Amino acid sequence: MSAAAEPAFRAALEGIELIDQPVLLRQRSRDYYWYSPILKRALDGKAADLIAVPRDRDEVVRVAAACARFRVPLAVRGGATGNYGQMVPLEGGVLLDMARLDKTLGIENGRGHFEAGVRLGDADNEARLKGWELRMFPSTRRQATVGGYVSGGAAGVAGPNTPTTDCTLSQPASGSTAPASARQARAGSPDMRTRCPSGDPPLYPGSAPA
Repeated sequence: MSAAAEPAFRAALEGIELIDQPVLLRQRSRDYYWYSPILKRALDGKAADLIAVPRDRDEVVRVAAACARFRVPLAVRGGATGNYGQMVPLEGGVLLDMARLDKTLGIENGRGHFEAGVRLGDADNEARLKGWELRMFPSTRRQATVGGYVSGGAAGVAGPNTPTTDCTLSQPASGSTAPASARQARAGSPDMRTRCPSGDPPLYPGSAPA
């Protein structure tokens, strides 16, 4: 029996949403790794023994603590839009699905503070209400999460003047309707750049809705 199925381990997670249906375990334990024939051979058939869906930070800590105590492997799932197999559970265990941590905690002074499960498209919509917009416009914005982008190393992408380790802001051209990344690439103006706390996605000043 997998350690994730032991009664004592399940008891430690009481009150947290748990999923153990085989079909869902297989579905949610994959990203787009199958684009690569090499990764497809290596990762096909890998799946978690249990999915935990925390609702807040305390439940995230409880899951992590229980996995450490019972020596259960732990993998974290964002939007599963990557194609490198980064979130695939290699040795079973628990898959921590961050989808319920989807609150916008604040947008102020050019910085967005979001929970890890916020979708990039939703973050952008929230930012626009405050007169800002995301610096990047990924094709996966409807599904990809803030946490996934940061932990996957993609946070800060957007222009030739900005390294991917930065979270930055910049002033777009007035009245421009082009995506922020395209405007920054054309403008090439790092003078408005400022660092933001780790984990906060990059924003651009934009036009607040009427």
